[in-house]
Order: sequence, then C-alpha cells, then structure tokens
Amino acid sequence: MLGTRFRIVMEHTGQPLTTWPVPKSFCEVELIEDLRLRWMKNAPLCSSSVAVRTTRLRAMQPRFVEGESWGEDLDMWFRIADQTPVAVVNGPYSTVRGDVPGSLTSQYRQRLAPFLQRMQEQALNGTLPARHRTSALWFVAQQQVTLARESLAAGERAQALSWLLQARHGLRTRRWHLTLAMALFMPVGLADRWQRWRLRSADVYSQEALR
Repeated sequence: MLGTRFRIVMEHTGQPLTTWPVPKSFCEVELIEDLRLRWMKNAPLCSSSVAVRTTRLRAMQPRFVEGESWGEDLDMWFRIADQTPVAVVNGPYSTVRGDVPGSLTSQYRQRLAPFLQRMQEQALNGTLPARHRTSALWFVAQQQVTLARESLAAGERAQALSWLLQARHGLRTRRWHLTLAMALFMPVGLADRWQRWRLRSADVYSQEALR
C-alpha cells in the first residue's frame, strides 16, 4: 500500500480553501511496518491519498463492512497493513476538510467505533497476526483514553473514569495516568479548555511537520 501525507483545512475557521505548491523536490519515503503504532504519532495518510493493488483489494473480504459508515476506511487500511508493509511519501499531496458541521464523524462522539471493538476482540482471540496483537490492543486503549478526555471536557467525570477502566491495555502509559489525574482532580471547565488547546496544538504540529 502506498500513501502520501496530507493537509487539513479546518472548516470552522471560515477561511477559504487556498492552494499550496505541490512539492517538486524529492520527498522522503517512509516504510511503515506497524501502521497502528505509526498512526498514534500522527495520521500518515488518508483515504484520498492511498493506492492499493487491485488484486489485493479484490482478495479482501469484506473490504468495507456493509452497514458501517464510521471508521470503515481506517478498518480497511489497518487490515491491509496486517498483510503488507506500507510506504508513505512524506509530502502533502492531498487535503482533507476537518470539523465539518453535520459530518458523520461529528455524530459519533462518546462512542467506540465498531471496527475498534472488532480489533480488540480479534487481538484477544488470536485472529490478528501475532506481531500486531499488542499494538492493536494498545491502539484501542489510546482511543478509549481519548474518549475519556472528551467525556471529561463534556463534564462527564464518571463516564471518563469508565473509559479509563476499559483502557486497561494502556495502563502503563503516561497518557493514561495523566488522564486519570485530570478525571480525579482537574475542574471540568479547565479540562475542557485544556482539551481544546491540546487539539489545536496537535493540528499546528501536524501542519508544521509538512512544511
């Protein structure tokens, strides 16, 4: 599977979509052996910047899970990456609109995507390749920690603690313990402001990395 990096245009800013120069010089090609671990650093590709051999896609059953409209693209990319290494061109050759009002993503707050539930089950029952089981459990746990932070920002402290208990495979990480401290001691209003600042900072970092 071959992908490229991309830029994110945040819809809520109201700024018009502007063009940017396509890189003309050589961009580093990164070979990714474990896409889940790499994804937690930052998203290295998107659905608009991926190329996969037709024969490989036709051999996959299912490709997109019928009836699912949330995370089904990530589900397929991770399943492909379980079969083959992923090459990513570290240059922004695509763009994605983020934070779009009324988008499907905005409708699924405070829930774990179905493909993540399957990923956890398959890692536990041995369906996933052995070399990816630990990272799959860790990846799901990180999403659960994110849900805990979103719950805390929404003023739902009990729900935040519930998500943290479910994220037991991320128990040894600094992020899990920091979120626990936030859930126990940080005022809800401050947690909301901190979460918004963190997301803005992460977006700026991602964009700076592509310049």
